[in-house]
Amino acid sequence: MSKAVNARIDKLLSSMGYGSRREIGGLAQAGRIILDGEKVNDMTRRITLTAELPRRMTVGGEQLDPVAGLVILLNKPAGVTCSHSDAGPLVYDLLPIRWRRRDPAI
Repeated sequence: MSKAVNARIDKLLSSMGYGSRREIGGLAQAGRIILDGEKVNDMTRRITLTAELPRRMTVGGEQLDPVAGLVILLNKPAGVTCSHSDAGPLVYDLLPIRWRRRDPAI
């Protein structure tokens, strides 16, 4: 039997690139984080990370990104580089900013 993984809401959303913990708190105060149809007020609350979580939680009116195991398929345009350190246009620049801030990085 595997142990359920829990995480604080602010830490989870921050690691997913939605903003800093302070910014996540601001989103919650503005009523922009919804879990199971109710506004989330306590950002230190621990929730279980399950495959259904993206369907149960919204941030800013949009479903939560996949929590773990995010796989991206991209047809790389000509002239775009697959590197974090090369000069010029990078494939990572094509991704949403939120995905570029994920920790661990994509």
